[in-house]
Amino acid sequence: MTNRQVSDKISLMRRSLPIMTVGVLLGSLSFALFYLSVNEDSIAAKHPFLLRGTPEHILWGGPSADEMPSKGKFLVATNSITDPRFRETVILLINYDRNGTLGLIINRPTEVKLSTLFPGVKELQKRLDTAFIGGPVGMEQCFILIRSAVPPEESLHVFRDIYVSTSMSLLKRVAQGGKGGEKFRLYAGYAGWAAGQLERELSGGDWHVLQADPETVFSKDPEKIWQDLNRLSSGIRVKRESPATGLLTAKAL
Repeated sequence: MTNRQVSDKISLMRRSLPIMTVGVLLGSLSFALFYLSVNEDSIAAKHPFLLRGTPEHILWGGPSADEMPSKGKFLVATNSITDPRFRETVILLINYDRNGTLGLIINRPTEVKLSTLFPGVKELQKRLDTAFIGGPVGMEQCFILIRSAVPPEESLHVFRDIYVSTSMSLLKRVAQGGKGGEKFRLYAGYAGWAAGQLERELSGGDWHVLQADPETVFSKDPEKIWQDLNRLSSGIRVKRESPATGLLTAKAL
């Protein structure tokens, strides 16, 4: 996708960031999951990988607690994924429950500046931040990830000091740099799975699951994130499957 196409795709974000309360954000997440569940067939036709099932006789067998998906964990694409929308991606899960899963791809930056997308937002005009592609679904929607020592208003907690929001007022405030140490990134679109679909993909070996960390989201070079985490997760899997290794710590790698 060219930068022009990306810009066209997410130009609607100027209207998709109203001042939202936490209740409205929760409603937005719930609607996205509901949309995935009732439109599974039509979405599967457009995004065959995203809503791809696996045969029912393939069971997701016996993962450890560390391998269980949950909010605040990374999905790291394995080498078996060839779909260009998800190949070599790392996804931060921002919602995981019995209704389905939502996540944001954290390693797909664009060259489209936020100041270009939001020319009317003066707080962005002197900044060099660019938009990220959060996923192939709902690219007219956007999400802000914020790293903050204090829980921001109009946001939901994801893990540790990371929060998610869709609030324009919060975007303006963090762009202005009102509180020391806050960082943010803006993502267009998201990745989503209806209930049970992510589990089937995990059973088919499409994803590694790792605990997320703020440094990877906000500090690492996006071009290196997948390579580093894929190597780490592959090493963890090999060691877990070896009967002679015993307990595993990250230092052992």
